[in-house]
Amino acid sequence: MRWRPDLIFSLLVLCLLIMLSGCQSPVSQWPSSDAKKLATIIRLPFQPQQVAWQPISLPINNDDGRSVPGPTDMVGVVAILTFDSQALAKIVESATPFASGQDEMRIFPEFVFDWYPQVLRDHIVASAPSSNIVTLQGYSVPPFLKPPAPLDERMRGSFFTRISGTSQIFLYYQHWYH
Repeated sequence: MRWRPDLIFSLLVLCLLIMLSGCQSPVSQWPSSDAKKLATIIRLPFQPQQVAWQPISLPINNDDGRSVPGPTDMVGVVAILTFDSQALAKIVESATPFASGQDEMRIFPEFVFDWYPQVLRDHIVASAPSSNIVTLQGYSVPPFLKPPAPLDERMRGSFFTRISGTSQIFLYYQHWYH
Protein backbone atom coordinates (compact mmCIF):
# COMPACT_ATOMS: atom_id res chain seq x y z
CA MET A 1 0.00 0.00 0.00
CA ARG A 2 1.40 3.39 -1.00
CA TRP A 3 0.96 6.16 1.57
CA ARG A 4 -0.20 9.47 0.17
CA PRO A 5 1.20 12.65 1.81
CA ASP A 6 -2.31 14.10 2.28
CA LEU A 7 -3.44 10.91 4.05
CA ILE A 8 -0.40 10.94 6.32
CA PHE A 9 -1.02 14.61 7.14
CA SER A 10 -4.70 13.97 7.87
CA LEU A 11 -3.81 11.12 10.22
CA LEU A 12 -1.23 13.29 11.98
CA VAL A 13 -3.74 16.13 12.45
CA LEU A 14 -6.35 13.67 13.72
CA CYS A 15 -3.93 12.21 16.28
CA LEU A 16 -2.83 15.63 17.54
CA LEU A 17 -6.36 16.95 17.84
CA ILE A 18 -7.64 13.79 19.54
CA MET A 19 -4.83 14.08 22.08
CA LEU A 20 -5.58 17.76 22.68
CA SER A 21 -9.35 17.33 22.86
CA GLY A 22 -8.90 14.69 25.55
CA CYS A 23 -6.61 16.89 27.63
CA GLN A 24 -9.30 19.01 29.22
CA SER A 25 -9.55 18.93 32.98
CA PRO A 26 -12.26 20.14 35.34
CA VAL A 27 -10.16 23.28 35.90
CA SER A 28 -10.03 24.56 32.36
CA GLN A 29 -6.63 25.13 30.79
CA TRP A 30 -8.24 26.81 27.83
CA PRO A 31 -7.64 29.04 26.07
CA SER A 32 -3.96 28.27 25.69
CA SER A 33 -1.38 30.91 24.85
CA ASP A 34 1.19 28.30 23.76
CA ALA A 35 2.10 29.26 20.18
CA LYS A 36 4.53 26.34 19.86
CA LYS A 37 1.84 23.78 20.62
CA LEU A 38 -0.57 25.53 18.24
CA ALA A 39 2.11 25.38 15.53
CA THR A 40 2.02 21.57 15.75
CA ILE A 41 -1.59 21.69 14.52
CA ILE A 42 -1.64 24.57 12.05
CA ARG A 43 0.93 26.51 10.07
CA LEU A 44 1.63 29.99 11.39
CA PRO A 45 2.61 31.96 8.26
CA PHE A 46 4.25 34.61 10.47
CA GLN A 47 5.21 34.68 14.12
CA PRO A 48 2.18 35.97 16.00
CA GLN A 49 2.64 38.53 18.74
CA GLN A 50 0.02 36.74 20.81
CA VAL A 51 -2.19 33.65 20.53
CA ALA A 52 -5.22 32.33 22.35
CA TRP A 53 -6.58 29.00 21.14
CA GLN A 54 -8.60 25.98 22.08
CA PRO A 55 -9.17 22.55 20.52
CA ILE A 56 -12.75 21.76 19.54
CA SER A 57 -14.55 18.54 18.75
CA LEU A 58 -18.03 17.21 18.05
CA PRO A 59 -19.97 15.61 19.50
CA ILE A 60 -19.78 17.20 22.92
CA ASN A 61 -21.80 14.63 24.75
CA ASN A 62 -20.58 14.14 28.27
CA ASP A 63 -20.40 16.13 31.49
CA ASP A 64 -16.78 17.23 31.21
CA GLY A 65 -16.98 18.26 27.52
CA ARG A 66 -14.61 15.57 26.24
CA SER A 67 -15.42 13.15 23.47
CA VAL A 68 -13.73 10.75 21.11
CA PRO A 69 -14.32 11.55 17.42
CA GLY A 70 -16.14 9.00 15.30
CA PRO A 71 -16.66 8.62 11.55
CA THR A 72 -19.15 11.52 11.23
CA ASP A 73 -17.55 13.76 13.81
CA MET A 74 -15.28 16.78 13.71
CA VAL A 75 -12.11 17.90 15.47
CA GLY A 76 -10.46 21.26 15.07
CA VAL A 77 -9.17 24.40 16.68
CA VAL A 78 -10.37 27.96 17.23
CA ALA A 79 -7.78 30.68 17.67
CA ILE A 80 -7.35 34.40 18.06
CA LEU A 81 -4.02 35.32 16.49
CA THR A 82 -2.48 38.78 16.89
CA PHE A 83 0.01 39.84 14.21
CA ASP A 84 1.88 43.04 13.49
CA SER A 85 0.19 45.15 10.79
CA GLN A 86 2.59 44.09 7.99
CA ALA A 87 2.18 40.37 8.66
CA LEU A 88 -1.59 40.76 8.96
CA ALA A 89 -1.76 42.56 5.62
CA LYS A 90 0.33 39.84 3.92
CA ILE A 91 -1.86 37.05 5.31
CA VAL A 92 -5.07 38.73 4.16
CA GLU A 93 -3.57 39.58 0.72
CA SER A 94 -2.47 35.95 0.19
CA ALA A 95 -5.87 34.51 1.10
CA THR A 96 -8.89 33.87 -1.09
CA PRO A 97 -11.87 35.87 0.16
CA PHE A 98 -15.29 34.29 0.18
CA ALA A 99 -17.66 35.96 -2.27
CA SER A 100 -20.45 37.89 -0.61
CA GLY A 101 -23.27 35.43 0.02
CA GLN A 102 -21.21 32.52 -1.37
CA ASP A 103 -20.25 30.91 1.90
CA GLU A 104 -21.69 31.75 5.26
CA MET A 105 -19.18 31.37 8.03
CA ARG A 106 -20.98 29.20 10.56
CA ILE A 107 -19.84 28.41 14.08
CA PHE A 108 -21.38 25.78 16.29
CA PRO A 109 -22.82 27.55 19.36
CA GLU A 110 -20.67 25.30 21.60
CA PHE A 111 -17.60 26.99 20.16
CA VAL A 112 -18.52 30.61 20.90
CA PHE A 113 -16.36 31.16 23.96
CA ASP A 114 -16.32 34.00 26.47
CA TRP A 115 -12.60 34.53 25.89
CA TYR A 116 -13.23 35.79 22.34
CA PRO A 117 -12.77 39.57 22.03
CA GLN A 118 -16.06 41.42 22.44
CA VAL A 119 -15.71 42.99 18.98
CA LEU A 120 -15.73 39.46 17.48
CA ARG A 121 -18.64 38.31 19.62
CA ASP A 122 -20.55 41.38 18.39
CA HIS A 123 -20.24 39.92 14.86
CA ILE A 124 -21.51 36.45 15.78
CA VAL A 125 -25.24 36.24 15.17
CA ALA A 126 -27.40 33.32 16.27
CA SER A 127 -29.06 32.03 13.09
CA ALA A 128 -30.49 28.72 14.27
CA PRO A 129 -30.29 26.49 17.34
CA SER A 130 -27.45 24.53 15.71
CA SER A 131 -25.31 27.34 14.28
CA ASN A 132 -24.24 30.96 14.49
CA ILE A 133 -23.10 33.12 11.59
CA VAL A 134 -20.05 35.40 11.62
CA THR A 135 -20.88 38.59 9.75
CA LEU A 136 -17.29 39.67 8.99
CA GLN A 137 -15.47 39.15 5.65
CA GLY A 138 -14.22 35.57 5.54
CA TYR A 139 -11.25 33.93 3.86
CA SER A 140 -10.27 30.39 2.95
CA VAL A 141 -7.79 28.72 5.34
CA PRO A 142 -4.85 27.65 3.10
CA PRO A 143 -2.42 30.20 4.64
CA PHE A 144 -2.75 28.18 7.88
CA LEU A 145 -2.54 24.64 6.46
CA LYS A 146 0.61 22.65 6.95
CA PRO A 147 2.04 21.30 3.68
CA PRO A 148 1.27 19.05 1.91
CA ALA A 149 -2.33 19.30 3.13
CA PRO A 150 -4.71 20.40 0.39
CA LEU A 151 -7.93 22.18 1.25
CA ASP A 152 -10.52 19.48 0.74
CA GLU A 153 -14.05 18.44 1.66
CA ARG A 154 -12.97 17.26 5.13
CA MET A 155 -12.14 20.88 6.03
CA ARG A 156 -15.50 22.24 4.90
CA GLY A 157 -16.66 25.14 7.02
CA SER A 158 -13.13 26.20 7.97
CA PHE A 159 -12.35 29.90 7.62
CA PHE A 160 -10.53 32.85 9.07
CA THR A 161 -11.55 36.46 9.39
CA ARG A 162 -9.85 39.68 10.37
CA ILE A 163 -11.44 41.11 13.50
CA SER A 164 -12.63 44.66 12.77
CA GLY A 165 -10.49 47.48 14.13
CA THR A 166 -7.77 45.14 15.46
CA SER A 167 -4.63 43.40 14.29
CA GLN A 168 -6.21 40.04 15.11
CA ILE A 169 -7.41 37.08 13.10
CA PHE A 170 -10.07 34.62 14.22
CA LEU A 171 -9.32 31.15 12.85
CA TYR A 172 -12.04 28.49 12.82
CA TYR A 173 -10.47 25.25 11.59
CA GLN A 174 -12.48 22.06 11.55
CA HIS A 175 -11.67 18.65 10.13
CA TRP A 176 -14.53 16.22 9.51
CA TYR A 177 -14.20 12.44 9.50
CA HIS A 178 -16.64 10.55 7.32
